[in-house]
Amino acid sequence: MNKKTPPVVRKVWKKKIIADFVEEKNDGVTCFETTFKTQDKLSPWILDSGCSSHMTGDKKMFQQLQQYEGGIVKFGNNEGAKVTGKGSISINNGKVKLHDVFYVSGLKHNVFSISQICDRGHEVIFNKQGCEIKRVDSGKIVASGQRTSRNLYTLIESVEDSCMTMLIKQ
Repeated sequence: MNKKTPPVVRKVWKKKIIADFVEEKNDGVTCFETTFKTQDKLSPWILDSGCSSHMTGDKKMFQQLQQYEGGIVKFGNNEGAKVTGKGSISINNGKVKLHDVFYVSGLKHNVFSISQICDRGHEVIFNKQGCEIKRVDSGKIVASGQRTSRNLYTLIESVEDSCMTMLIKQ
């Protein structure tokens, strides 16, 4: 990069994004194009065979949320929190839709109920590295999980390719 390179391109290049540049000398236009992976940095969904319903404390995740007085959810440390809403959430970039997800204000983790997903026509197969969630009727894998170093199974969020193109007139 030289001093004639527009400041926006110099700044992006300094962030070490791998990119392709095309420059037309006769019209003073620089084209910048790159492809990168995007992934939501949200809290992972923890798979729980002892939980009766999916639940989260993140209100922004809901596509549809209605008020619901669902009582108190009790945790392993004997503390409780109120269920104040119920709705639908899409995960894995919209590939999986969860219904009847409880909103629990203050809940710090997303909890994925094994019994609830099995009741909706899926099976969950665990092994020592991770797990797969399949439709019973078709055998199609709809989601997969990984086993963490703390022996929890979490859903693997899918990663999407994104493309960005920018034209800069000098």
